Amino acid sequence: MKPHQPVIIFDFDGTISLGPGPVLSYARNVAHTLPREASADLLAEVEAFLGLDAAKPPATPALIDGHRPIDGYDAVRLLSLRHGVDDAMRGAAYLRSRHELATEAAPIHAPDGLAGFLATIRPQAVLVLATNAPDIRLDAALDSLGLANSFDRIHASMGKPDGFAPLLDRLLNESSPASGHGSSAPEAPALMGVGDVWRNDLAPIDARGGATVLVGDAALPGTGSGIGPTFAAVALTDLYDDIRRWLTKATEVRQAPIAAASTRSI
Repeated sequence: MKPHQPVIIFDFDGTISLGPGPVLSYARNVAHTLPREASADLLAEVEAFLGLDAAKPPATPALIDGHRPIDGYDAVRLLSLRHGVDDAMRGAAYLRSRHELATEAAPIHAPDGLAGFLATIRPQAVLVLATNAPDIRLDAALDSLGLANSFDRIHASMGKPDGFAPLLDRLLNESSPASGHGSSAPEAPALMGVGDVWRNDLAPIDARGGATVLVGDAALPGTGSGIGPTFAAVALTDLYDDIRRWLTKATEVRQAPIAAASTRSI
């Protein structure tokens, strides 16, 4: 851990890994458990939700049987319930799909310029990748995205949002200037989260006073109640400058107590 530096935590699917390939792979593996007609229906429903059916408008962010899916994977879950697929069947199908990640069966791509952007901010920040996905072909996926050496830490199978807490608290403790200088840490933690699902990726960080960056077109819960991200855009590429500015300011705030402690020790 690089001491006293701001921490930026990125999600994987839907944030730094883009494209419908993994969701379609999941849907196909679920569909394989169904009779032929139901299988075809499920795949058509998923493709319509993702906006891949040119004859139909995208269903996002429409409700599915009274529920608003938080992402494409959740849409597959909700749509599969119509066909009697249980949790065990979905779980097995999901694991099979992760073995196809970053292959022709589940292609992915990174946001434009992401590798270069991360390289420019990494000297000033601790870059963490935290995903709910298991560590199956994750290294291969990062390599295919050009991000093989872009992160200081990688955490899989996080179980966000509930399972996020121990990692966040540990990172905050490790990066606090107070831990090494006996001075008070800044009121606002130098912690930022970047993700596409508010509840999973960002709400736990927001609860700890961190900055939040929401990407994609996901609807926020609690609209009108003051709940919301620090920065938001459909594309992560549109937020690079906002992240840089936040990092510059956070770095200045972090350095102030360290400089003061050094002055007192002279």
